[in-house]
Amino acid sequence: MKDRSGIQNEIFNDWKVICTKLASLNSIVQNDYKRLFDDGYVLKSEIEQSLKEFDFHFKQRISELFILRSKVQSLCEEVIEEA
Repeated sequence: MKDRSGIQNEIFNDWKVICTKLASLNSIVQNDYKRLFDDGYVLKSEIEQSLKEFDFHFKQRISELFILRSKVQSLCEEVIEEA
């Protein structure tokens, strides 16, 4: 079994990876789809596809964050019980 420090380090590293992945979803917000559509740079179907991809990846990140939340809670509860 890993020591508490190793588990905490693993959780922290997982957190950093998930946050980086979550931050990469900002393109849906950054893109001015209205202007791009009006100027003919994107099609309606491309905007719809971007939204579907955003939704899919967003849900994945949220799911991963809930798993990490559970790990953090378990780690903290273990410390509380030992105190």
